[in-house]
Amino acid sequence: MSRWIDSWRKEGIDSLLEAPKPGRPTIIKESEWREVVDIVKEEIRQLKRAVEKIFKKLGKRISVDTLKRILKKKDFLGDVSGNP
Repeated sequence: MSRWIDSWRKEGIDSLLEAPKPGRPTIIKESEWREVVDIVKEEIRQLKRAVEKIFKKLGKRISVDTLKRILKKKDFLGDVSGNP
């Protein structure tokens, strides 16, 4: 908290705005998340098939590993690997 106050004192209100995050932008946008969830629910045991459907529907090519990372980050259904 004191870091924010110090920053505000030195640089003003603009210093409190969020700076751009490093790294690659997300592939699946928040606005597309519902469609991805619906596809994954249909193909929960076949994520490779889900990836193909995501490509056909959204035009986004992602790997199964990327889909798993996205689902894990969103805390979707716990273990998405299909393992009991």
